[in-house]
Amino acid sequence: MRHMPKVASVDEQKIAGPGFWPGTFDARMDKCIARMAGTAMSMREASWSDIQQFHRQGSETLTLAGLEALSRIRERNPEVFQTFHERSDGPAVGLFAFLPLNAEGAACLTNGSFDAHNPEAEWITPVGVEPDAFYFWLFLTPRQLARSLGAIAEKFRALSPEGRAIFSRGITPESERLQEAVGFRVARDLYPHAPEWLLVAVPAKTAPTSTKGHEASRPKISPEMSVTLARTFEDMMKVVSIRSATYIAEQFCRYDEEFDGNDLCATQFLGHIDGDAAGCIRLRYFGDFAKLERLAVRKEYRSTRLAFRLVREAISHARAKGFTRIYGHARADIMPFWRMFGFREVEGRPRFRFANLDYIEGVLDLEPLADAIAFGADPMVTTRPEGAWDVPGPLDLSNEREDPMRQALLDQHTKRLAEKTGIPA
Repeated sequence: MRHMPKVASVDEQKIAGPGFWPGTFDARMDKCIARMAGTAMSMREASWSDIQQFHRQGSETLTLAGLEALSRIRERNPEVFQTFHERSDGPAVGLFAFLPLNAEGAACLTNGSFDAHNPEAEWITPVGVEPDAFYFWLFLTPRQLARSLGAIAEKFRALSPEGRAIFSRGITPESERLQEAVGFRVARDLYPHAPEWLLVAVPAKTAPTSTKGHEASRPKISPEMSVTLARTFEDMMKVVSIRSATYIAEQFCRYDEEFDGNDLCATQFLGHIDGDAAGCIRLRYFGDFAKLERLAVRKEYRSTRLAFRLVREAISHARAKGFTRIYGHARADIMPFWRMFGFREVEGRPRFRFANLDYIEGVLDLEPLADAIAFGADPMVTTRPEGAWDVPGPLDLSNEREDPMRQALLDQHTKRLAEKTGIPA
């Protein structure tokens, strides 16, 4: 479960144009923001008296976090609280509070250990630090939602130019329907251990292009991403190339440390970006658990979501095979990445070291898929190619075509046990 070396810092150039990062929400959201551009409200950091006033109003109909929690979060990062204004010199007409989460905070949110009524200040990034994710914490803008979205989008893009996942919760059924209508989706689709109430919107990859003079930056089209199983010798060569460019070149592994004799007894997942071999991960099997290993993404593709896609595909594969537990070794400094998928440290086990790096034992408890392969399944299922158990394989097809020549050869050359022993065939 080793991870690729740390991702380089993000280019701080903003993406031009109104709205959130491309691909984050339904096109209707972007159209709404553009339509409201002439009447949109401005947003600025809230004072403590504004926070108290809106908290008092909101508490009349909603169950909100207490003022003590708000004060603690505000001390960590005062930009969390923003007020909306119809005019730059006008009074506050609404309050918006968001949580810029670091990796640990995002992990807690996606594994179900996050308490929105009493979040830990340590989960919040301080001013000037790019968040790993955003959480819509409090929205008090009576009848002004559409006019406030542009200001929120501008703020988020300033904090993270290339984009981060935005998490939210529908407090009421109406709020949940509205959020899903504009592009939020159930977070469990991407994070298996996320709470049922959690929603998420994930931006497409948006890397700014170079510009000349005062010409605005234009985001690139989101790259085409795919993950398949390595089935051929050429696929294995791609896996070797990716891991050589990652672990041997960047983590200075010895060849025999990286290629440890286990690659031909593992399921290898191969990720492509726009057709180029970009990342890989492998899964091995032991009795009642599977072991996730060797996650690697080439340096030039680490600003994509390929690492997340590879991990999710491997987890889904283990569930399809009926496993209830995945084990792995996480590099100590990137354990928060694995917590986002529900991994936790193995209790009572100390950190350990190999190849000059510190590691933590991690474990993920799983629910097998409803149609996971189990003893007693259709006998043809287990003859099919790995990972393609729901599609008829070559041996299934052999029953659908007559082959008289093969039958004649079998009859002529195959000696059956009954011919020697007299046991009925």
